[in-house]
Amino acid sequence: IQREYQDRIEGERTRVESELRAAFDAEAQRRSDEEAQLAREDRKAHEAEEQERRKQEEARKYEEAVRQAIEEGKQKARLRKIASHIEQANSLLTKARFAQALEEVSRVFALDPSHEEALALEHAIRSAQVAHERRKETAHKLQEEQKRRLEEVQKRQKEQEQKERLLQKERAVLDETTVQRIARAAEYLRLGALDRSLNEIQAGLAMDPGNSEAHDMEISILTQLKGHTEVRAA
Repeated sequence: IQREYQDRIEGERTRVESELRAAFDAEAQRRSDEEAQLAREDRKAHEAEEQERRKQEEARKYEEAVRQAIEEGKQKARLRKIASHIEQANSLLTKARFAQALEEVSRVFALDPSHEEALALEHAIRSAQVAHERRKETAHKLQEEQKRRLEEVQKRQKEQEQKERLLQKERAVLDETTVQRIARAAEYLRLGALDRSLNEIQAGLAMDPGNSEAHDMEISILTQLKGHTEVRAA
């Protein structure tokens, strides 16, 4: 009986140990399964996080690429505008339209305040404007001087014309008087009044020393007077 009792006790202990071992193994397996599940969940969570991070990174890169493309587009558009304004300014400069040219340069500075070509162009425009104003002033002074000289010439011409007209009138009067003197001298000569004829002809020569007809008549009168004197002397 004692042997049987010991066997039962031994069997019970073995059974308990077996149950305990099974329970321990089951608990160990449960914990292992839980840890494996947690590890899978952690991997999934990490993978999800990594996937989300990659998506966000791709989205960021895309947004950056779009932003850069937009910025490059804006930059190209800005450069095209600058080139257009500079071209317009150069064209206006060749036409001496300095104010409009400076307006075009100011539009360049609104896009790029330190644009070197625009700065150089502004200096060239202002220098050309100063030189142009000086040339205009010089040309104006020259025109005024030419106008003054022309007015002086016209004034002298007018005065000369007035003098010539006056001389012509005086000459006409003189010629008329000389003709009258010659006519009277001829009449006196016809009447034999040689002294009176000579007086008239000499008065005519005093008014017109170059009158050839008066000179010829004077010689004729003097010749006749000489002849009369010689006759009286004989």
